[in-house]
Amino acid sequence: MSYSNSISPDTISNSHSILKKEIERKFGQQIITAKECLQLAEDIYSRTSSLINFNTIRRFFGLVKTQYPASKATINIFCAYCGHATIENLLNSVNEAQQKTENKKDTILLNYLVLIFKSTNVNDDDDETFNSFVKITIEHLNKNVGLMKLLQKEIVKTKNGIEFYFEKNVNYDQLNSFYGDGLQDYINESPEAEKQVFALSLLCLKNWLMNDEKSLALNFEKVQKLTLPNNTPGFIWARYFSAILFHADSLQIDTEKILIETYAFHSTNKLKNGDTKVSQSFEFIYANALILTDNHEHALYYINHTLKSYKDLYTTEGNYCLQKLLLLKAIALSRQKNIAESKKIYQLLKPSKFYFLSARLDTALYLILTKEINKGNSKTEEQLNKIITESGFLKLKTMAAG
Repeated sequence: MSYSNSISPDTISNSHSILKKEIERKFGQQIITAKECLQLAEDIYSRTSSLINFNTIRRFFGLVKTQYPASKATINIFCAYCGHATIENLLNSVNEAQQKTENKKDTILLNYLVLIFKSTNVNDDDDETFNSFVKITIEHLNKNVGLMKLLQKEIVKTKNGIEFYFEKNVNYDQLNSFYGDGLQDYINESPEAEKQVFALSLLCLKNWLMNDEKSLALNFEKVQKLTLPNNTPGFIWARYFSAILFHADSLQIDTEKILIETYAFHSTNKLKNGDTKVSQSFEFIYANALILTDNHEHALYYINHTLKSYKDLYTTEGNYCLQKLLLLKAIALSRQKNIAESKKIYQLLKPSKFYFLSARLDTALYLILTKEINKGNSKTEEQLNKIITESGFLKLKTMAAG
């Protein structure tokens, strides 16, 4: 008779595997022959005063075939030998020990990473070696939310953390998770107007994507109270004007005046301040906001401007930006009913090449485009709904509805 008729076979198998390891650890060697089974039976009796047939041990360790799992009495004897009253008690103990080990590893890793951010002397804002380190760190820890939150709280106090983690590697896919939480720490640690605008505008994007109009209004009000200096980098200005768009869209305000003023601003010399990377350019960032808010004609102007102006688009590093721009352009053309041209660009898109920090959001846009020009199918709809559910970006439903 098995020790539990209510536990699934997989659960029983897994718990037995753990129990076997604990028995061998207690015994001091592997159980692989009849000789060890005899010795183990003697050791069990010596330590617990419980008798167990060595054939029972052979069956439990798979040395002879059996159709049935070990009985509850057998399991209890093995557990008592390992110092536990029940199998549940043993499993809890093993899980706690594993968790302590993992926590210790996380602490060691956290301290090491914080030390690198604090002590590394990075003189060049475009230092690709350090930027690559940051990207690898994010990619490796992206699913470890707890550790990322702890890391953010520490590195937001460092120059490298602010510039390379928060500003150069915006984690769009985690706006509704740890990165969005980290932006609050960024705001608390960075009183400068341009840094406040950077973080608050991204929170406006988060609020807009989540249909959280109340929070969007509060964050935009804070943005409006700030005055940016004339030498503010282009990517900050792009965030600022994007926030204006998201706020206007949420209130269903006509954006024509806003778009004209932004175009006039872009035409001035204020943006000529060293924006050499397309990912940090005004046009690249602002075009994304224009597509999201359904301003496709204006978006095409900034998209085409970027495609012509930034040579690093055609490097390995800039390829993800090229993919994003092509995606945005295909959407703009599709929304303008230029389906033929949109389809041509669509054929060039490779979702596997989407940037890992915005891959989920970009994939959602790609699926929306697929529905528009290819009509999509039930799988397309299923994938899109899954992204919306996981991300909390409810605004994507509105975009998908056209």
